[in-house]
Amino acid sequence: MSIAGASRWIDRGIVAYSERSKIDTFGGVGIDRELLRKYGAVSPEVVEMLASSLHGSLTSSANRWFSLRFKESELNDSDEAKEWLDLVTDKMYVAFNRSNFQQEVFETYHDLIAFGTSCMMIEEDDDSIVRFSSRHIREIYIEENAKGIVDC
Repeated sequence: MSIAGASRWIDRGIVAYSERSKIDTFGGVGIDRELLRKYGAVSPEVVEMLASSLHGSLTSSANRWFSLRFKESELNDSDEAKEWLDLVTDKMYVAFNRSNFQQEVFETYHDLIAFGTSCMMIEEDDDSIVRFSSRHIREIYIEENAKGIVDC
């Protein structure tokens, strides 16, 4: 089945039913295969290890894990525009580091692994610019507009 526009929101998905498929899938992302065999792919021990692995490889505070670029490619070739993007990126990293992002993104990864869905709410904060909170699956809903598109 193909849904128009879905590729803007979903890159890929994994459904792993058998223990073998879980070991093959999760064993390649930093989780000890013996741990998977011993406790099972959805055990608290493995969920914690997988969340830590995702956190360290995707959004580690020790590395720059995102960069910005303009939608219009000609702007990306401008030195002045690049300098501006670099400045904005630096300010965003400062805001992330002053916030509670790291602890909340870990909780978000934990929920993603345990429940298959996760959500992080972002709010303004007078002290740290932004405040993040991982929301429980019972608190979220996804809604489409009249054209069938999820449009945050």
